[in-house]
Amino acid sequence: MFSNCIKVFLDIIALWLRGGALEDWRDEFCITCDKSSKLGDYFLRNGPDHDNLSQYDESFLTLTTKLLNAGQSIRILQKLDKMENFIKERILEEKLFASFCREVFKALPKVPVSNEKLE
Repeated sequence: MFSNCIKVFLDIIALWLRGGALEDWRDEFCITCDKSSKLGDYFLRNGPDHDNLSQYDESFLTLTTKLLNAGQSIRILQKLDKMENFIKERILEEKLFASFCREVFKALPKVPVSNEKLE
């Protein structure tokens, strides 16, 4: 169930980092955009309809802040019409979900394998 949930968020992040547009059709992502702003300012959600940010783990907030900064930088590149140059230079070749799963499996403790036959 966790992998299905995280896949949705990683797909949103991948689309955002590739195209410069934050697409959150269900209004559930932890970052949102003020579409009335000329640059489309991004910010972390924190309000009555969303969880209080102070309840999250510090590592989650650090990661989210880094993602927010990356998204804002890409948005600026998009507004300056420099996204094509960025895409040519650095493309996300691996899907974020596949990369996430690979890193999780690498971090899991190795289970010793016995040579005895299981009955």
